Amino acid sequence: MKRILFIPLLIIPFLGFGQGWTNHFGNNNTNNEGYSVRQTNDGGYIITGYTYYNTLGGKDVYMIKTDEFGIEEWSKKYGGIYDDHGRSIEQTNDGGYIIVGDIYDISSNSDIFLIKTDDYGDTLWTKTFGSNYGDFGRSVKQTSDNGYILTGYKDYNTSSPQNQDLILIKTNLVGDTL
Repeated sequence: MKRILFIPLLIIPFLGFGQGWTNHFGNNNTNNEGYSVRQTNDGGYIITGYTYYNTLGGKDVYMIKTDEFGIEEWSKKYGGIYDDHGRSIEQTNDGGYIIVGDIYDISSNSDIFLIKTDDYGDTLWTKTFGSNYGDFGRSVKQTSDNGYILTGYKDYNTSSPQNQDLILIKTNLVGDTL
């Protein structure tokens, strides 16, 4: 009798732990890609990438907040009428989020696109950093002074694949360069 009772007591603590899951976002009428995911302070997840569901024809930065089981709580889209991509996302010290990626203009030039949101994904401010060449944002982190450090690259649009430079940008709390 003691052995039968002992086995279930060993198994019960492990039920439900370590269970995996898979979720999909979007439908057959959209083209969605995710580039960055981070766990949030509440145990859920935040994702960025792009969605091709812009009624004006271009891709938009896509941000999805899920619970700890990957169930969508809310989603937001950001950008203009041309292609925009979210490449990296972080939760910030104030509970909001910071996204870096790329935003394109009518001449197909891209600039680095920095988006700061509140904890529900509502835009607080956006900044662009660029030149006459293609500028692409790839990673962002909040710094100890509550500003942001972001990196990416500049593409000089030549036929040579060795014609790109790394970019490092430091901003203050509201995204202005120092």
